[in-house]
Amino acid sequence: NIAVFAGLFMGEGTIYLTPIKKIYNNRIYYGMTPTIGVSNTDRAIIDFCKAFLINFKVYETEYPSKGVKKKSWVLRISRQKHILETLHLIRSYLIGDKARLADLMIEFCSRPKTKRYEGRDLEIYHQIRNLNGRGKRGNKIYEAFLAYLSSRR
Repeated sequence: NIAVFAGLFMGEGTIYLTPIKKIYNNRIYYGMTPTIGVSNTDRAIIDFCKAFLINFKVYETEYPSKGVKKKSWVLRISRQKHILETLHLIRSYLIGDKARLADLMIEFCSRPKTKRYEGRDLEIYHQIRNLNGRGKRGNKIYEAFLAYLSSRR
């Protein structure tokens, strides 16, 4: 079952860091949320993944596909502990960019957590972003995040 899940993750899985902006007591804070997930239009595949990994939350979305509306299901993990457990379990089955993404996410989630992000955290974010080919999407928050970090030094 591990190999089957790893194969599904290779084809349908995603690994990413999302820059976030929070306002608390009228102060702006920036951070990064690590996430891994699997999405598919075949509910049986999602049910298999859900049974295999009980820590997933299921989100149901619809999107147009080739002129027809198809329902899509998405499973995501955002807790770092669960991300580490999952990636350690399937890492030996991953190859190519997905293996590199897994290694970067394992490193990010294993780093000691402090109130400040360090240069390596930003390098990991940038490498994950480039491997995912995200282009310019999310640049405003990323640029604000970088400005925030440089102002704290």
